[in-house]
Amino acid sequence: MRRLLSGADLNHEPGGSSLGSFTENALTQAHRPFSAVRSKIGIGDDGFRHDCAIVERDALGTSKPRYVIVVLGWPKSKFTEFTKLVQDVDAAMP
Repeated sequence: MRRLLSGADLNHEPGGSSLGSFTENALTQAHRPFSAVRSKIGIGDDGFRHDCAIVERDALGTSKPRYVIVVLGWPKSKFTEFTKLVQDVDAAMP
């Protein structure tokens, strides 16, 4: 599953898309640390945005806490709230 959700990693390679991951962008904007984000975004022609991501973060010792976040059907016009939601979920994680 992590390999299938490698869109964010592929975007960092030469010739990759510039779209990236909405989740990764939200975490970067908030200066939230992570070691990897594996995601698949969706941009509908109906004005909605979607993202599902596995977030990995190095923590105490060698463990890597992971969590999954899925945000479906968020209106493009309220994308700032999408970003805030991702940041709030991440802040609640250990």
